[in-house]
Amino acid sequence: MTKTTPPSSDHRIPRLIPIAEVGDILGLAESTIWEHIRRGRIRAVRLGKRATRVPDDEIRRIVAEGLSDEAA
Repeated sequence: MTKTTPPSSDHRIPRLIPIAEVGDILGLAESTIWEHIRRGRIRAVRLGKRATRVPDDEIRRIVAEGLSDEAA
């Protein structure tokens, strides 16, 4: 039997948040979230053809720093 060790706290797997929930959290419309993703202002993860998610650490970054217009 193989023994596995749990990942260290330094290597936490981020929770992936659906676009609609990201909009709710940030108080923005889904279309606005998509526009920010397209312009590179929000980092997103594609999970197949129809599923895109935003890592929770990216949401924390946005809340702390805001959305920059520089990536336009």
